[in-house]
Amino acid sequence: MSDDEDRAANDDVQDVVDALQRHDPQVQPELIAKLVGQVAPGPRTRKDLLTYLREHPDVVTQGGSRMPKVVGELLYAAIAAGVKGVVSPACASCARPRTLFHNTTDGQRICPSCYNRTRRAICSMCGQERHVASRNSEGGALCGTCRNAGKADGECAGCGRVMQVRRSKDGLEYCRRCASRRAPTESCASCGRVTRVNARQPDGSGLCAACYAKERQAVALCDACGQLATLVARKGGRGGHDRNLCGRCYRHPHRECGLCGRTRRVALRATETSPDVCPTCYWAPVVLCATCGQEGLGRRTTNDGDPWCFACQAATRVDEFLADEQGHLRRGYAPVREALLEMDPRSVLHNWGRVECFRLLGDLLSEHGEVTHELLDAEPQVFRVHYVRGVLVSAGLLGERDEHLARLRVFCQDVVAEVDRVSERQVLARYAQWYVIARLQIGPGGLTANQAYNARSEVRSAQGFIAFLNLRGVGVRDCRQRDVEEWALEGRSLHFVRWLKRQRFLPASVAITTPSVASSPQTGDPDEQLELARRLLHDPSIAGVEERVAGTLLLLYAQPVARIARLTLEDLAEVEGRMQVKLGEHPLDVPSVLADLLRQLPVHKPFGAARELADEQWLFPGKRAGQPRHAMSLMRALRPLGIPARVSRNTALLHLAVSVPPAVIANALGIDTSTAQKWAEVAGSSWSAYGPSRRRDVNQGPVVDV
Repeated sequence: MSDDEDRAANDDVQDVVDALQRHDPQVQPELIAKLVGQVAPGPRTRKDLLTYLREHPDVVTQGGSRMPKVVGELLYAAIAAGVKGVVSPACASCARPRTLFHNTTDGQRICPSCYNRTRRAICSMCGQERHVASRNSEGGALCGTCRNAGKADGECAGCGRVMQVRRSKDGLEYCRRCASRRAPTESCASCGRVTRVNARQPDGSGLCAACYAKERQAVALCDACGQLATLVARKGGRGGHDRNLCGRCYRHPHRECGLCGRTRRVALRATETSPDVCPTCYWAPVVLCATCGQEGLGRRTTNDGDPWCFACQAATRVDEFLADEQGHLRRGYAPVREALLEMDPRSVLHNWGRVECFRLLGDLLSEHGEVTHELLDAEPQVFRVHYVRGVLVSAGLLGERDEHLARLRVFCQDVVAEVDRVSERQVLARYAQWYVIARLQIGPGGLTANQAYNARSEVRSAQGFIAFLNLRGVGVRDCRQRDVEEWALEGRSLHFVRWLKRQRFLPASVAITTPSVASSPQTGDPDEQLELARRLLHDPSIAGVEERVAGTLLLLYAQPVARIARLTLEDLAEVEGRMQVKLGEHPLDVPSVLADLLRQLPVHKPFGAARELADEQWLFPGKRAGQPRHAMSLMRALRPLGIPARVSRNTALLHLAVSVPPAVIANALGIDTSTAQKWAEVAGSSWSAYGPSRRRDVNQGPVVDV
């Protein structure tokens, strides 16, 4: 380039600098020169840019959509570089700041998305309103699918399959997948991935498709978070939004679907002739099923070319799943079939190969022909096993059993099998069977979740003590005094060690001291606990109904979480308009506000097939059919509310022991009389003279209750 040409180019750039400095005096000329070189590297495009800026100097602040593409690119680059006072160009149709490639008939420019929406018509082959990809000989519109369907198939030179192919530069024909694999790849300059190049930067480095799209997206200030980001909802745009929102702050509207009736995310907004449609119904048309003759959501050509609704597809899938070798429904599995068919058929079809419960049940049926408790016990004791067991028990295919006790026995067997030495394995098995399990006090409702949890903790602690000795190079019978003392230093349990001493497994020289225990149990502030109970009763926003009821029964009535979880509808009674709850031998009247909450239970039911087979007796139903909510699950739900189970129950018992005789507490709350008496002693209240003093007061005169 000659000196005159350099001087003319510098003068041109200075004109751009002057146009931008009128709105941002702090802008640097070097930055503007760099931006001009990026968006207009050639003399022709630079001339068009400068000519338009001279004729329309206010384009920097007016925005609009009538400017040439190169002017819009310069304004986008200036905004991204931090130049102030520049207004972003916007699409004439959607008002979004995007690159404007296309012109309308009135001279305005629109973005590619709006341009594609203008090229929509009814396809002459499939009858759907879609983007026009081409037209047939008669001028009828063809969508991309129908256009490709009319092309003759050929053999792909890459994979050999007979399908739609396209000719490549080497003269051979490849399918779309093989053609994409043969495209040259290199490292993306932005994300570093080795992939196909979609575009190149001025320095020659390549950008992948994702990074290229991000680079071309205009950014603006989000009204919610205040960050400069790409907007997905624009104020005054086609969506009718009143704020500019980025992708992190935007939330899709949730409304009732006009097809399925569920409240879901809106995938297709309502028009004058059609309702809102959720994503599932948007992709599922209403068909006249060739099998059942009913109209419903389904597919048009899945039943040998005939329409097939989702309900019939799900029924066929379930029948194949539960069929025996002769193709008949297995004996006794009719309730399971009915429960599966009561589910949403789309959920059955979508999750059939993904849900582990279905996969486990199918594997056991195909391999053994039936499912037994023993087969399920041999599987890893995870949720899918417990869920399948609950469904089969509720359907009557498996007998009922004390599930917590059975799982405890399986747990003990697994823990014992982890011990290496045979002699120590026998000692641990004896301890687990004849001390831990045999001493459990099993009530009429079976073993509780807390009892099973404590028993597992004792067995696991015993295994830990054996492993502790093995690491020190000694066995149980070679245990030394310092081994026991170091084990007890960190506050570990000594139940197993004391049992070993009583059974004479430890040497006679080993002595086990009883650790000192605090004279009073750990409690909280009763006033704060009462205030929290009032909030649970009167504030609906604090938690759900289940958590509010469980927290109230724990804070006011000192009920263990395990007993709360196992409350049934039979424990509630309406007597002369008053709600009564049976916690002990005699039912208790509860306040009206708590009664209103109890009437709302149960709230949740199990999901899937267990929903139809579940026993509705539980006030707090669990995820497994016929089982209540696990006590640990309920306890974890109460912790965020500031309700630690043990401390809250101790506080409630201590408060009740001060004002109520132990016998009354025992009968009303369902605790042992000796336990109530001990709490009275801890509280410093002596009720031994309650009866005689009451009789003496009655004989002396009337008693006035304050």
